[in-house]
Amino acid sequence: MIQVNLKLKLTKISKRIKVKYNTFEKATYDEYLISSLALRVRNDEEAYDYIDDITGNGSLNGHFKKLYEKIKTFNREQLEKIMNSSLFPILKVDSSNVYEYYPEIDVSVFKKRVFNGDLANYDNLLQQVLYINEDVIELSFEEGKCFDKPDSYSVTIDDIGNVKLKLYDKSISISSDMFKQLIFNELDAIKEYKGTIYKKAEGTGWQIVNNSVINNLFSSKNYFYHKGDHCLIRNDNLRKTEMAQVSGLYIYREGYLSYDKNAEICESVLNVLHKNKSFDLLKPKTLVTLLQNVNEDVAIQYVNKDINGKYLSNEIAEFAIDLLEKGFANGWTVSTLQNLLKYCDKSGYSCIYKASSKVKFDVEQLIVIDFDLLTEEHRNQVEEYYNNLSLMKQTIISIIGEITTSGLREAVKKLKSDATTKKFTKLCNNLIGHEVDNLDKASYEQTVQWHKDAMELKSLSETISKQLD
Repeated sequence: MIQVNLKLKLTKISKRIKVKYNTFEKATYDEYLISSLALRVRNDEEAYDYIDDITGNGSLNGHFKKLYEKIKTFNREQLEKIMNSSLFPILKVDSSNVYEYYPEIDVSVFKKRVFNGDLANYDNLLQQVLYINEDVIELSFEEGKCFDKPDSYSVTIDDIGNVKLKLYDKSISISSDMFKQLIFNELDAIKEYKGTIYKKAEGTGWQIVNNSVINNLFSSKNYFYHKGDHCLIRNDNLRKTEMAQVSGLYIYREGYLSYDKNAEICESVLNVLHKNKSFDLLKPKTLVTLLQNVNEDVAIQYVNKDINGKYLSNEIAEFAIDLLEKGFANGWTVSTLQNLLKYCDKSGYSCIYKASSKVKFDVEQLIVIDFDLLTEEHRNQVEEYYNNLSLMKQTIISIIGEITTSGLREAVKKLKSDATTKKFTKLCNNLIGHEVDNLDKASYEQTVQWHKDAMELKSLSETISKQLD
């Protein structure tokens, strides 16, 4: 059984009930006085004289006489009852009761209670509905506004298509034919839906389908159909929409599908994102989840075609490098590998090189890669690198030795201090006193700097020697 709220074109007619009846109310002092007068006087003249005597020309004179004209119509039994019980008979007109009649389903609603048929046809309306037990003089009905605009109602449909309308405290059965006539739903957009429309709707959560719902399904181009259901791609998951038609009524229900551990869904999502160039729709973390759940070769192709470049992030680069380190070296483009190199540390250089030696590595990166993997060209670069490094270190040691044995480091103190002597002393302190101890472990860049310093020191030593001479 399903329960939905939907608009129905139910007509409802407002009807007012008008009741005239005799009842009693507690008599006022004036009413009691004039009733006593009417019971005892023999004629009107006697009554008027009495009123003149007690009121004179005051305002009560007219009031009492008018009240007497009304009360003198009462019979002796009514007057004695007023004397004995102080209850004054009045004619009451009550037109405050209004109900609504629904002609299509033949029910009336009065004070949120539902009655079968039109209350105007009830023989026991006064006693059982209005709770009036007095002597009714007149009962009439005044028809008011007729409302025929669609309004929202709660409807239940069971498994075999029986329809019931919930109206306040009552469920009213409606035939399938009448239900189809009453449904108000602009739904020309349903033709856009290409998924499965089920003939049964089980469970809860179903809602009415209208043009707005359909248009919302296709407000984004990033969707596909999975097992017949519409699936909208979102950052955290898929929004799945099921569609059904029950008793001529289109209904839908939304749910959600996770990307995790579902290779078929993940590949479908990647395919839609590729087709629509919409990879910026998802966060890098979500893209990694998609790539992790598809075949590695498929993942590599999507990284190459769509993610390499502006969509490449730390998370995706880490995923891609992990694939390379696991031995998935085929299928990568040089462009992708070149970009991955920017995110890679020294431990990953070899796996990128295995995937393609055409990636541009600088010599500092080449020397980290397993020498046996290198092409002849790259081996020559590495060997040249080490030869240059060795020559620079030999030159540094040689110059330091020459300066040390020459005694210039002490002799320079005899000269007047200037920029040349200060620079010479500083270089001596740096090269001879500290850095030379770490020469064997120095990087290429550090060795180049020390070689430059050593050559400058040698040049300055020649200048110092001339000054000393």
